[in-house]
Amino acid sequence: MERKQNLDFEKRYDAIVTIYHIRCIDGVEIPLASAKLYSEDAQDRHSSLKFQVTGDDDSRLEQVDCEVERALQVLRFICPWYEDDSKSINSARSVSMWPHSARNIVFRPISATIDSIPRCVGKPKVQSETQLLHMPFFPALLHHAKISCSLDEINHHFRNSDHNPVSRRFCRAFEFYDIASRSTDVAVALANFVISVDILLPSKNPKAKRLTESLSSLIRQADRYEGLLTRAEGYPDTSLTRWAESVNLTMSDYKGFYVMRDKVLHGNTMSESFSHEQVKKARQIAKNAIIAYARLSHSLDWQSDNEAKKWFKEAESA
Repeated sequence: MERKQNLDFEKRYDAIVTIYHIRCIDGVEIPLASAKLYSEDAQDRHSSLKFQVTGDDDSRLEQVDCEVERALQVLRFICPWYEDDSKSINSARSVSMWPHSARNIVFRPISATIDSIPRCVGKPKVQSETQLLHMPFFPALLHHAKISCSLDEINHHFRNSDHNPVSRRFCRAFEFYDIASRSTDVAVALANFVISVDILLPSKNPKAKRLTESLSSLIRQADRYEGLLTRAEGYPDTSLTRWAESVNLTMSDYKGFYVMRDKVLHGNTMSESFSHEQVKKARQIAKNAIIAYARLSHSLDWQSDNEAKKWFKEAESA
């Protein structure tokens, strides 16, 4: 029996998981964490994720849940956002392994009987026909994701999270970013965006000022920022000075976000104190921190948290 169990866990399989609410171009694949997203028929209303799993039936099902969620986290990270009723919404928010677009929700007054009143049926907007994510721009999205979002480096960390503590740290930060990006509560969203950055910035004594300095070093050294930087006025007209000072000015908002995060974590009701623009800015900073960390940790081949701490210490003293 023990020999059979060992043989079960040595077996490898390709898991093919149907993903709904997304339509891809036939023949185009996009790597997401340890999986590949593709479509066998561009006219179909769904696509598929393919990845390897091992073990017995129960183990494979657990791996499917984990790998699909990780792949969708990466998809939501690289997909564009749009504005709707003064709110930022990720275009991939309704993509799922569940075909829930057909579900109905019935509302009936508590005192009513089944025969006394017609049913009131509501269909969630997020799952409506108009929310199907068309991906005719897949080649452009893939190019943007690789160049601007460090998709290859992000996927590298997901694939190595079982072996590398730096990759595990990265994936934990990535998960908090994803939680924040899907939250409809602005306080929860802002707090978790800040937490995702905190995870990436090792410090024995985390203070807003110290973390902001580490964050600025991370963004500066990555030499890229997706979004609007605060303009540096009154400084010598050299690109290096403008870049460094613009990063410092932009990251200074993080100090205030960190204070807000602290208040949320200690049970304060803060939603009315946050603006949509603040949450959007916190998301932008967090996204750039994740991209920068993915790029630098991979290029410098960090194998431990101590290597990362040493880099931050040297970068801040430079």
